[in-house]
Amino acid sequence: YSTNILKMNQSKTNIMIIPKRNCKKDWKKETFQVDGNKLKANKTIKILGNIMNPQLNNEAKINNLIKNLEYRTSMIRRIKNFTTLITRKKIANAVILGKLNYMMPTYTNITEIKRQKIHVALMKAARATIGLPCYRWTTQRILETVGWIPLKAMIEKAKLKVIHNIIVTRQPTMLYNRL
Repeated sequence: YSTNILKMNQSKTNIMIIPKRNCKKDWKKETFQVDGNKLKANKTIKILGNIMNPQLNNEAKINNLIKNLEYRTSMIRRIKNFTTLITRKKIANAVILGKLNYMMPTYTNITEIKRQKIHVALMKAARATIGLPCYRWTTQRILETVGWIPLKAMIEKAKLKVIHNIIVTRQPTMLYNRL
């Protein structure tokens, strides 16, 4: 901080310790002294809307995402009597896929159970978008009707986009050198 003549705001500054897997020390109770201010290590930290924990397992982020998708799906259900399918598709693409795609590259390491939970929320949103005619349709037909691809394919696509951007821009250098 002193190099850039910045002052730390204790109410806005958070610290999270990510120890090695075999570390026995309990870092959650540790406090650190920075510029005369005491900082306590947090269990989770929020960075650009992404909730991270020391295990880097996206548990809190996935749970928050599912709640958010369910709320947005309920809003689509509320407007279905006043809109056409085309309008609902546009709204669903904006509010559902927009939220889902935000941190998609970080979902590459999620477990199958978490992926299934997100898939269920995605399918609920797709059914709400289409309305009543999709009662006994297959998953593929529902997704094709709204113009979406399966969640697993979305995650793979996001992963490939990140790798492609690293190759094309050669940035960040550390990751580019590892390819």
